[in-house]
Amino acid sequence: KSRFFSDDIKGKLHAYSAFQFIECVVSDNELKLDGDMAYEKRDGILVVDASNQKLRIAGVFQSI
Repeated sequence: KSRFFSDDIKGKLHAYSAFQFIECVVSDNELKLDGDMAYEKRDGILVVDASNQKLRIAGVFQSI
């Protein structure tokens, strides 16, 4: 979670990697994607809350 994102992370979010995005849910430090996404090891996956009016970038996951 980004230290600048002060709201709770809940509900549907968007996960971005390279030029693709997919809806996701974050629970217990785990990212659950609603479909398939292509990525390589150690790629950063940006998690965005599109409905947030203050700060949309919620945080980053690193793929393993």
